[in-house]
Amino acid sequence: SSSVLGHTGGKPVLFVSIFRHPLERILSYYKYILGTKYTGSCTTKMENGKTIPFGDWYEKNKKNYPDINNFEVRLFITKTEDRRVEYTSETRNVIDDKNCRWQTPLAALTKQHLDLAIARVKKLSLLALSHRFEESMALWNVALPHFFLPHQPKVHICGNANHRVCSGLKIHTHHTDLKEDANSSKRVAEDKQQFDPTIQSFYLIKSQMEIDNWASMELWNVVNILFQQQLDAAKAAGHVINDRRS
Repeated sequence: SSSVLGHTGGKPVLFVSIFRHPLERILSYYKYILGTKYTGSCTTKMENGKTIPFGDWYEKNKKNYPDINNFEVRLFITKTEDRRVEYTSETRNVIDDKNCRWQTPLAALTKQHLDLAIARVKKLSLLALSHRFEESMALWNVALPHFFLPHQPKVHICGNANHRVCSGLKIHTHHTDLKEDANSSKRVAEDKQQFDPTIQSFYLIKSQMEIDNWASMELWNVVNILFQQQLDAAKAAGHVINDRRS
């Protein structure tokens, strides 16, 4: 899609978004707020100061915490469509952080909310998937020829592979090396997961999390289909983009 959805200062604007698997994002969010003063981080602590295990934390807060309750769909609902859903999509609006107490119940989501979110996603000019980041950036480079710096005409593999960071500088690394690094990092991660109680807890309740986050999971499925359609369209136009579906 090349639709223009708005204007800023008289100039056309393209709306884009990068999506991550909803359940993996919840797990990452839990790890992110641990030991911080981030809004809602108090929910990860027991009265004795010890950390609440991931599974217990999720079950205790899933009905009140917007970030772990179909968050992706909530973000796409506007105030005019449903004022209560829009207001309770922000954690700071529903929690008394000082006393660590939920003060405003989450607004329940319906199929109508999901349909609104899907309709909005379908109007996005470009999509990206975090687990297919290289392909996503390659696609954006096709759609937006001047998106990258002049001396960086191609997208390089970077990011999570061996903790390399994407930047404006060229990355002089062979793809074969990166593939080996990625495989090595994957093996290390898998080994760590076997002994990580948080990861183990995540997989134990993953099925229930899918049920609880039904709207976000449905939106995620739609996003994957739309992304693949954009990728296929770019390839059909003669652009070379390596398909790295996993």
